[in-house]
Amino acid sequence: MSVSLSHKQQISANQEMAKHLKTLHADSVLGSASRQWCMTLYFYMAVHHVEEQLQNKMFSPSSHAVRKKNIRHVWGTAPSAAVLGYMDLETHSRETRYDGMVPTDQDLADAESQLNDVLTCLV
Repeated sequence: MSVSLSHKQQISANQEMAKHLKTLHADSVLGSASRQWCMTLYFYMAVHHVEEQLQNKMFSPSSHAVRKKNIRHVWGTAPSAAVLGYMDLETHSRETRYDGMVPTDQDLADAESQLNDVLTCLV
């Protein structure tokens, strides 16, 4: 039987997985994939945080496109660091998953900073 995790549990699980993947970044075989999945995990941590915040504001769970509209509606159209960070995380996640981009250490550090902006500012 499957189990549904809360958004907070999903964020926590993704954080732990990202920590584990970081140990593989220098591996000659798995390093590229671990970096790509780490970037994707950062984006999905942001997704779960935003979904939780939107649900607290009485918005229903939504697709990526509707979520972006809801973000603009709730947190304004003026691009804050957190909103821009969310959008950048989505872009970088797509680039790693579909275009084969392998994030550098700096890319991942920037993504962690953007994720922190999302987690602390979009409430």
